[in-house]
Amino acid sequence: MKRRILLSMGLSGLLSVSCQKEEESKEVFLRVKNTSSYQFDSVYVATPGGTHHYGSLRAGQNSAYSAFTEAYSYAYVRVVVNGQRLVWQPIDYVDPTPLQSGNYTYEVNVTDLATSQLSISLAKP
Repeated sequence: MKRRILLSMGLSGLLSVSCQKEEESKEVFLRVKNTSSYQFDSVYVATPGGTHHYGSLRAGQNSAYSAFTEAYSYAYVRVVVNGQRLVWQPIDYVDPTPLQSGNYTYEVNVTDLATSQLSISLAKP
């Protein structure tokens, strides 16, 4: 009798463990690629799910990935080139869908240094 009870308890435990869903990571990992011909002396990115200082990036260089809890296809990006501060500022996050968990790259380009203009695009490697 004890054997049946123990067997039933063991099977119940296994079933309850196997039926539980594993929590998936919802983090978004973002890096920055400098697609301009200028060196970025510093790079800062802000999303609704966090901020990160990426440091300096040479022309054509990728940064390391950084984790964010939420991000969209664009973000606030600030770079410094030769002491000049350039900002790409979202007006509003009108994209209703946050990025799914995974690795993404913000490709940042200096479109016009004289007027401090940046462009940003999203790439998924």
